[in-house]
Amino acid sequence: MEVAALNADLRAEEAAAAAAARRAEAKAQAQAQALNADLRAEEAAAAAAAKRAEAKASAQAQAQGGAEVGSAAESEAGARSGAVLGEEPKLSRLERRRAKIRAEIERNRRGDYKVPTWVLAVALVVFVAGWAALIVFA
Repeated sequence: MEVAALNADLRAEEAAAAAAARRAEAKAQAQAQALNADLRAEEAAAAAAAKRAEAKASAQAQAQGGAEVGSAAESEAGARSGAVLGEEPKLSRLERRRAKIRAEIERNRRGDYKVPTWVLAVALVVFVAGWAALIVFA
């Protein structure tokens, strides 16, 4: 009789743990989707701004009598960023942050964590064992 009750309790605990794991996974997926949506929206805004800058440069080139559109857009972009022609333009703080977030997400998906999980587990065990030793031997 007791064994059946224990088995029932064990099954209930396993079901609860599985439900909690599913909820955590769903929450993580929702956060990832929200982050991806934010990044896509920011990229779309940046692309729209680039198109506006290109259209403005094209209009200026036509007004100046047919100067090259590409060079006008490049010189305007270089002037805004402070870069010399031929160099990579400086990225804004927002663009650097987006790139950093993307790189971190890619590292986490590959499993390249800054501190491996096993190191954290060992540190926790050492800490708990030390605390227990302090209590027992004090």
